[in-house]
Amino acid sequence: MEFIVDLEKLKEIELTPSEYCFLMCIHKKIEYPCINDIKIKELEGNGWCKVLSEEIVVRHKFLELVKDDVSPSNIRDWIQDWRLLWPEGVKTNGRPVRGDKAGCNTKMSTFVRENPKVTKEQIFDATKIYIFEKAQKGYSHMTCADYFIKKDGISLLAALVENLQGKESYLKKMEGSDNGLFHKEV
Repeated sequence: MEFIVDLEKLKEIELTPSEYCFLMCIHKKIEYPCINDIKIKELEGNGWCKVLSEEIVVRHKFLELVKDDVSPSNIRDWIQDWRLLWPEGVKTNGRPVRGDKAGCNTKMSTFVRENPKVTKEQIFDATKIYIFEKAQKGYSHMTCADYFIKKDGISLLAALVENLQGKESYLKKMEGSDNGLFHKEV
């Protein structure tokens, strides 16, 4: 399992990388034997986790910390929601534009590793804009989801994320569109 850790953020919230990994493993239900009972009690006392009779669970405080985490370990939690943005039944060159889940997961993991400052919200917003604009043209020449992330060293997703600045009003207008094209996909 791989976790991307923002050391500055951890320093700010007074959590060590080891503690973060332990909490993330609890959250993901993965065994993490490298922490002692004293440290667990300290984490519980600071509101990060709760020790129950049969298990340890993370608390809301930790869930809030990782909710926008786009590290490779969290992509599995939201990649299906991202794929559902893509229209069902639409094909490009005989291939469904949603791409396959495993391919999207692999490419998105690589994308977030290579672009650590990109947020989940930016990924979704850039994708929504792309799909909406393609819907306006009957999905003509639409790129498949996994190719949208990256193909042949080129990432359309990265380009559209860079181009998001100043598009907030466009997103609101698009999502409130009377023609309803976007809402059929979401």
